[in-house]
Amino acid sequence: ADGTRGEPLPAVAGGEGVQLPLKPGKFMPGLVEGLIGVKRGETRDISVTFPARTSVPELAGKEAVFAVSCLKVQRRVLPPTTDDFADKVKSGMLWTELDAKLREGVQAEADSLQRRATHREIERALIAKLPDDFEVPETLLEQVGKESLVAEEQAELAAVEEEKVTQVQTEVSAFQESCLADLAAAEPAIKKAEAALDSLDKKALTELKSLASPPPAVLNVTAAVQYMIAPKGTNLKKLDVSWNGAKKTMGSVDQFLVSLQTFDKDAFPLENKEFVRKYTGPADAPNPEFNKDFMISKSFAAAGLCDWVVNICIYHDIFLDVEPKRQKLAQAQQQLSDANKKLAAVRAHVKGLEDRKAELQAQLEEATNAKNELEAKAESTAKRLNLAQRLVDGLKDEGVRWDNNVASLDEKMRLLVGDVMVAASFIAYIAPFNSDFRNRLIGENWTPDVINRSIPLTPDFQPMQLLTDPSVVAEWRTQGLPADPLSSENAAIITKCSRFPLIIDPQLQAITWISQREEPNGLVRLALSQKNYLDKVVRALEEGLPMLIENMGESIDAVLDNMIARAFVKKGTKLNVKLGDRDVDVAVQKDAEGAATADPQFRLYMQTKLPNPHFIPEIQAQTTLINFTVTEKGLEDQLLATVVGKERPDLLAEQSELVAQQNEFTIKLKELEDNLLFLLATAEGDILSNEDLIISLEVTKKTVTEINQKVLIAKETEKKVAHAFEAYRPNANRGALIYFLMNQLNVIDHMYQYSLAAFSFIFNKALDKAEASEKLDERIHNLQDSVTYTLFSFVTRGLFERHRIIFSTQLAIKVLQGRKNDKGDPALSMSDLMTLIQNPRDNSKENPLSAWLPDTAWGSVQALGTIEEFASLPADVEGSWKRWKEWSEHEQPETQPLPQEWKRLSGFHQLMIVRALRPDRMTLAISEWVTQVLGQKYGA
Repeated sequence: ADGTRGEPLPAVAGGEGVQLPLKPGKFMPGLVEGLIGVKRGETRDISVTFPARTSVPELAGKEAVFAVSCLKVQRRVLPPTTDDFADKVKSGMLWTELDAKLREGVQAEADSLQRRATHREIERALIAKLPDDFEVPETLLEQVGKESLVAEEQAELAAVEEEKVTQVQTEVSAFQESCLADLAAAEPAIKKAEAALDSLDKKALTELKSLASPPPAVLNVTAAVQYMIAPKGTNLKKLDVSWNGAKKTMGSVDQFLVSLQTFDKDAFPLENKEFVRKYTGPADAPNPEFNKDFMISKSFAAAGLCDWVVNICIYHDIFLDVEPKRQKLAQAQQQLSDANKKLAAVRAHVKGLEDRKAELQAQLEEATNAKNELEAKAESTAKRLNLAQRLVDGLKDEGVRWDNNVASLDEKMRLLVGDVMVAASFIAYIAPFNSDFRNRLIGENWTPDVINRSIPLTPDFQPMQLLTDPSVVAEWRTQGLPADPLSSENAAIITKCSRFPLIIDPQLQAITWISQREEPNGLVRLALSQKNYLDKVVRALEEGLPMLIENMGESIDAVLDNMIARAFVKKGTKLNVKLGDRDVDVAVQKDAEGAATADPQFRLYMQTKLPNPHFIPEIQAQTTLINFTVTEKGLEDQLLATVVGKERPDLLAEQSELVAQQNEFTIKLKELEDNLLFLLATAEGDILSNEDLIISLEVTKKTVTEINQKVLIAKETEKKVAHAFEAYRPNANRGALIYFLMNQLNVIDHMYQYSLAAFSFIFNKALDKAEASEKLDERIHNLQDSVTYTLFSFVTRGLFERHRIIFSTQLAIKVLQGRKNDKGDPALSMSDLMTLIQNPRDNSKENPLSAWLPDTAWGSVQALGTIEEFASLPADVEGSWKRWKEWSEHEQPETQPLPQEWKRLSGFHQLMIVRALRPDRMTLAISEWVTQVLGQKYGA
């Protein structure tokens, strides 16, 4: 890197960040002091009470030193920068302030409730003051009762009379409506008749009159008209209805029209109507030739007259039906008038009775109000006493729980400083290490250092307790995160670190998780080798999308420096970053109220497949380097989840259900507590009148009891599930063991490369191939056998013959090291293994068997004699040399039993004797030993 890119790191530019020694005590002078000085400037705003001999900068520098030491041991390159430490400490202190406010709020509410509950003594005093001998005068009650009874009887009689009158009125109204409806039915006929007359004029009638010989249908119309307008009393039989008679009737057209228009339709004589009906036909069977439509073709005037005659007859028919009803209606209306007069008198009488009744009722109410008021007050006071008792009972348990919570919060507050320090160190420094070094840093360096400085720290504190919770981890696993603690720690660091994560991910496990986690959010994936990749970067920044840079090398394009260093410039409500010669707007996050914040919305993830990359110090200082390389223990946990998922999916479902249940319990308790605290905070006036509050308190008490019982059950279930999980751990352990043996084969020949994905596929195939069994132990044994042999076959199929024995030997050694002997120690100790490999010699004693035993072999026997199990071997070889010579000079001594009691040694110990006496037969001896440990099918 050039000098410009190194300016932010003076220690690097000055050469102080190079060739760091192994142990903290041997650091070059001034390094620790330099780190403390840097942190003093970064942490000056943090207000935390430490012991007199400790400060935040000193602790930050010290934790960095421990981290650098482990980096050196792990052969990773990382400069001793501590920027993230101060950020995390500041975050922890902010949480401290918020937690203190919550604690004070809970304590204040608890004290307030206890003070208010003492009001019950006052309520009891109120009940004691109530007069016991208060009685309403019985005479007044009796008099009021009698008078009220009389008034009610009279009112009932009046009500009966009013009901009768009302019934008459209803009947009259209904009859009147019926009459009006019938008359309304005749209205269309009248209108048609009037319309027919309106259509006639003098010209039409004159034209009709001038006809010399009209058609018969016209003559029928004129005859019917003559019968209609004939005066009452006319001898209709002698009435001239001929055409001449009709012309005479129409002699004066004007007078004729007036006679038609003034025709009294109500007084239409019935005898005249009978003659008219001879032409029109009866009402139910009218003459089809006597209607307007038929007549219009004969004569327009005749059609009008015909229509008038027909409609007058229709009207008169209806009139004759309605007329009797009209007469009855008149009688009914007279009855109604008489009934209304009677009703008025009745109502006047009832009003007098009601007034009297009201007067008596007022007297009764006045007499009893005092008693009722005191009874109500007594009842209210008794209710208040009941509520007070319920409140105190509720507060008794809630008070205990709140006291415990306050005490717990106090204890957490006391321990929070140390917890935050370790958690901040965890995020800032621990990410590049594997699980072994992480445990060493926390357990052997940071925790003892914090305790030695008298900083309070939670016993057996694990940073994951502060960084996340089981429900979040469960959600991560549904998104593809491997099911091992190391991956969970890495995920917590990725989501919590203030700098962008740079992930070492040779097995692509982190990429799988990040992809599934961020794909719904519009993840932008790119590689720096892609053409026009910068356009994708700009889009992610402007739209606030998550971005994943895959398969990075050991250098990063300098155009991305400002983005990786988070060198954002605020312009108004926007952020801006310079990428080369381009100024790019950066989308910002919004708070709960929708206002823009100063934090960028986009998230950046960087990933490299390199197992041990050497990034320049500036990149490592600007990012959080996270080691996602799978470990044997981590892979074992992942494979355990795979095995259980295939064998006992119900256990995985039960485990997920337990996590969800615990999360639900926490949420429910939080909701109840928040609601209760809200009711307490907003309670006005007398708290004993707030029944909702007391009910809420009782519900909370009941729910807490139920949840506590369910939590105990859940803990027992969790233990059972964990125990069931552990039954399949040998299968997972065997798979992880073989995978890491596979990965080491590239040391023998670089062409031996195996991916985790291919291994996982074969592992799952081995699980499917295992022989079924109803017995758990037998099934686990079958799984173990299938996993071991399937993976062994998969690997050895691609090995040279000379390398097969190496792999099978390593497998047998690892399997034997995993077994336990009667003492609980590994069946194959590391000291025995190193003795076999190194074959040490002790030539301090002269070889007494030089005639047949080489000096090198005698030296090896002497060296074995220093081991407890072989203490008598040199003397036995010397004393029983004939038997040992016979065995040693055999063509295949590895197939022969050892002399005397030595044949009872374990297979590996016998192999050590072969290594000492006949090293030329070791290859065949090891092959024989492999078949003894693993089985005949694993032989060469």
